[in-house]
Amino acid sequence: MMTFNVEIYDENAKVWADYSKYAVFPVKMANLLDEQLDEAELTLKNVPIPFFKPLMLVRLTFNYSSSKKYSYDYFNKVVIRAESETVNSFSDSVITQQYKKEFIVCNDNATEVMGLKIKRGANAGKPVFNHQLYLIEQTKIAEGFI
Repeated sequence: MMTFNVEIYDENAKVWADYSKYAVFPVKMANLLDEQLDEAELTLKNVPIPFFKPLMLVRLTFNYSSSKKYSYDYFNKVVIRAESETVNSFSDSVITQQYKKEFIVCNDNATEVMGLKIKRGANAGKPVFNHQLYLIEQTKIAEGFI
């Protein structure tokens, strides 16, 4: 079974806010092995925030747990082929993998969902938005340094 989490760093509160319940699967991601920057496209639906500022930190975490039982020898072969950002574990003949990658917001194409408002809480009555986020790897920030 595979699940994924989306967290966006809130500069004001200095915490990672979980936006997983708004995320739409699949996430389009490209880990490029040349001079191009890694990139991802992420869709968030019905979010109570009008926009995400450029350079905001976004953390994507993909979790996979095998439903089938495997041998320890097979697990060792999987670990050898895994990427460096992947954390592998083996317990009770089940393989679990976790892949984390952090990006920054490059562009947010946000649109208000007409006729839909927040129903409960402090933001009740406020509009909701759909977001198409274009994310790039954090190396982009280094372009601003001499």
